[in-house]
Amino acid sequence: MGKWVIGGLLLMLGAGLAGCRLSPGGAGEEAAPAAPAGHVDLVVELTDLQGAYPLKVISAPELFGPDEIGELAGEREQLLRENDYVQGVTGEFQFFDLPGLTFAVTIYRMASPHGARRVYQAVAPFGDSCLHLGEENRQSPLGVAFHRDAYYVELVGRNVDERLSREIAMLAAEIDNNLQH
Repeated sequence: MGKWVIGGLLLMLGAGLAGCRLSPGGAGEEAAPAAPAGHVDLVVELTDLQGAYPLKVISAPELFGPDEIGELAGEREQLLRENDYVQGVTGEFQFFDLPGLTFAVTIYRMASPHGARRVYQAVAPFGDSCLHLGEENRQSPLGVAFHRDAYYVELVGRNVDERLSREIAMLAAEIDNNLQH
């Protein structure tokens, strides 16, 4: 009986680690994940976060289509265009109990999951931590980046703070969960 318990624990550990990549994956082409069942309304996604968490809005969520991509992405514009950018949303927030610690949330929707993965691999500027978010993810004390289906998501703090980092990771998990539905 003891070896079955140990075997079961090892199986659960392996299953938990299977969804966790500590680095952004290889440069080789992999099969793209299946496209999401339906697209998420990106402005509603960020607006719903304001109601679910104690967030103060610093700059309201703003939607950017293909014509405004330069305003949203700056120097990333060409990369996003090459990977079939559809639309994006960004907003800046602060937790009420963490005054002075603001963070930005940006969600890019690409035409395909493969495009979101390529953008993630090219620009995710964060360290290597397993959050079990999206298909691949990175985290640093400053923020979180991941991709899920056709979405590339960044949550970036303006200041490094351990409390803010924990809260950003919690919000990233909520956004990831919502993008799956």
